[in-house]
Order: sequence, then C-alpha cells, then structure tokens
Amino acid sequence: MGPRVQTSEAVISGAKAALGVVAGSACQLLAPTETAVTPLLEAGQLRRAIALLEWRAWGPEVGDSGGEREVSMQRWLDLERATALQTLARHKRSERLALTQEMFVRFLVDASAVALAQASKLAA
Repeated sequence: MGPRVQTSEAVISGAKAALGVVAGSACQLLAPTETAVTPLLEAGQLRRAIALLEWRAWGPEVGDSGGEREVSMQRWLDLERATALQTLARHKRSERLALTQEMFVRFLVDASAVALAQASKLAA
C-alpha cells in the first residue's frame, strides 16, 4: 500500500471550486448559448446543470402543458424507452453501440418524469 494522503478543507474546497470552473468551461463548449447553466454552476448546483444539459440534448420538445407536464414527460419516457429497447433487441451483440447511443440509453435509464419536468422548467 502507498502512503496515506492527507487533505485539508482548503484543498477540498479548492477542488470543488476547480470542478465548478471545469464544468463551466465544458458547459460553455457544449452549449454556449445556454444561459440557464451559468447561474446553476455559480451556485454549485452541478447536478441540476447536468440535468438541464441532458434535457436539452435528449429530452422532448415541450409546449406549455401546464399541470400535465410530468404526465407528458412520463409518456415520452415510456415511448423512448420502448423504442430504445426494440433497437437494442435488434442490435448485433458483436457490434458495439455508438457512444451517443450509449449515452442516450444511459439518459433514458437514469431519467425520471419529475427530473425532466424540473429541467424543462429551468430552461424556461
């Protein structure tokens, strides 16, 4: 075993700040016109910023559905999950999925109607 590494609170808070800077730079590269991401990153809400970017990348087009936003998100998720499952069933085991397909499938697995509805409200 190697030596134990001691970290101070200053190092940990510096690492969190550095993560925010890196995440901010990545978000600017991925979505330079997305104005809702910057305040989330400045507030240290990295998970919400990622959720917003994922929703922008793969989420549904939404209109003003009022109180039924979560219901429409759940319908969309169910349909997309079924379509992805059908695509995976047809996919040859010897071939690997493209990275974007893998990321989209991971998004569908991890997403919930509530989280999608919240992300869509952030973008509004």
